[in-house]
Amino acid sequence: MSKKTTESQHIQTRRRSNGLISIRSKVQVRDSNALSLVYTPGVAEPCLEIARNPVRSLDVTCRGNTIAIVSNGTAVYGMGDVGPEAVLPILESQAIIMKNFAGVDALPLAIKARTIAQFVDTVINIAPSFGAICIEDVRTPEGLAITDELERALFIPVVNNHREGVAIGVLAGLINAAKVTGRNVKEMRVLLNGAGTAGLGTAYLLHRYGIDNVTVMDRYGAIYPYRPTHMNWGKWALSHYTNPERQHGQMGDLIEGMDAFIGFAGGGFENADQLTAEYIKKMAPDPIVFVLGDPLKIQPEELKDAGAAVVATAQSTYPNQMDISVVVPGIFRGLLDIRATGFPVRAQIAAAEAIAGIITDDQLHRDYIYPRLIDYRIAPAVARAVAAATKESGLYEDDRFSPEDIEDRTRRFVYEGKLPIAPKSDKPMTVAEESLELHERFTGLLEINSNVPIKDEFILKQFYLVPDVLEPTRIIKENLEEVFSLTARGNLVGVVS
Repeated sequence: MSKKTTESQHIQTRRRSNGLISIRSKVQVRDSNALSLVYTPGVAEPCLEIARNPVRSLDVTCRGNTIAIVSNGTAVYGMGDVGPEAVLPILESQAIIMKNFAGVDALPLAIKARTIAQFVDTVINIAPSFGAICIEDVRTPEGLAITDELERALFIPVVNNHREGVAIGVLAGLINAAKVTGRNVKEMRVLLNGAGTAGLGTAYLLHRYGIDNVTVMDRYGAIYPYRPTHMNWGKWALSHYTNPERQHGQMGDLIEGMDAFIGFAGGGFENADQLTAEYIKKMAPDPIVFVLGDPLKIQPEELKDAGAAVVATAQSTYPNQMDISVVVPGIFRGLLDIRATGFPVRAQIAAAEAIAGIITDDQLHRDYIYPRLIDYRIAPAVARAVAAATKESGLYEDDRFSPEDIEDRTRRFVYEGKLPIAPKSDKPMTVAEESLELHERFTGLLEINSNVPIKDEFILKQFYLVPDVLEPTRIIKENLEEVFSLTARGNLVGVVS
């Protein structure tokens, strides 16, 4: 039997399309006049404009609408360290979600950087091409150090999907879960299992939101000040503002009376304590349980039978799927449209509240606390909230668009397929002036194109969501040459200067 007949449909489609993304021109070049505007001699004027003021690169090149999704493939969900080649399909999937839901052009960049210094230096050197940086699938604690160093070094936002992205989604889910169980979210007692990037980031955002009673554990038990073993700088920092009761012990000791359990650990360690039905019975009445690790060691049905009132997972096959893909498109839309220089905590909280608010009180129920990814109301609402909160923090460069304008622009992209473009001027212009205007009207001349647009939930699950999105990664991990046929790498050339 041939490979073609044994492979899944979405793998065959990836091969035919050379991956999920391609790059195309925003303008058509059909004659010498158009060519003179996009290339020599006209292109000299945008170059001179940027030389006079480098920030103008955000206005007259594709940089203003383009982010880099950067990874070394050391912490892929459910798979661990797969390397840079094998992580490319996942980065492509993220790129299409960014484009499909918010019109953000995202370029996947898998880099062979095994040290913090190599990773940071690489991103700093490519940063002039991008309006924001998205860190994806980098192991802890290196990923946290990389993110922190880049935040300090760059004048564009740096977002770690597994720190800020996951934390925002979890906070949104907790806000709504508290509503349906009749709790005050800020008074809840929360046990968080997993002290990787997602766990550390979530604990920090919950603390900043005002949820003060959060205890974090790893496979060695509760994290507390001066724990003598198995600590790193991230856990030390965490111990300053979590575990106010200074609890010690394992999950069975810590879960007693907790209102909510958030689990990121997938159970890959033999000595790791696992969530069981008996533990659920120890929790407060009507407990909230988010099991977000992979693989699932206990099924949602078992959790509900044991008394869990609200259950959420990271799996698209169950209700209340908590996927960071709901979070990030609107975040980057809001940041790019105000030329943000950072992503403040205030904006992260605003994003979580916007996501939670998508579900109205009359729609909210125990199996619907988190909006579905294909809900096209999310990105416009998040973009507006992020833009407004970032402006309030003073971390922005551009006042052209109000938060309301940004919400409208995002909504128009969702329903019309393109961001609004300013009309061409009627005044007489030189070739240089016309070229500069063309570049500014379109925010550069290149964009990311989706080879497999998201048209329904079937396509979404097949190509873009766990678990199916991991299949091409497994194939490439076994045979690195497959990266040329399963991703855009086989049809892309790097133009470097």
